[in-house]
Amino acid sequence: MTLSVASKRLRRITIYGFLLASASNASLLAAQDTLPETKPLQLQGDLSAQMVSGIGEFLDDETEKSVETRKQFWNYDFSSREKFDGSVASNRDHLRKIIGAVDQRLPITALEYISDTSTPAKVAEDDRFTILGSMAKAFG
Repeated sequence: MTLSVASKRLRRITIYGFLLASASNASLLAAQDTLPETKPLQLQGDLSAQMVSGIGEFLDDETEKSVETRKQFWNYDFSSREKFDGSVASNRDHLRKIIGAVDQRLPITALEYISDTSTPAKVAEDDRFTILGSMAKAFG
């Protein structure tokens, strides 16, 4: 599709107009000390350390609160191992889903040594044990 000279010129004028409007808005914003309905940041010191500390305090508080609130989601049955497993099965299933551990695990029938011609499988050894680099396929 070819554009006529007039349509190319109109397109160029539109782009230049947009760029000019953007530049003038940016310069107006830069001239202001703050954005409308905001205040300048007044904190002093290491802001990243303050943020990390605040996050830590928040998580500590939430962890303390969770001790009481989680009781409503768990109905333990300690009368036997089988009944306990059954009483927490739905919670375990929910945890598996939210952390993404929903794939079936494969049975481990053999380990595969991790080595090649320049890197042996033996990682460490002493008079009591030998450590070999190995892996097993856990998921399909």
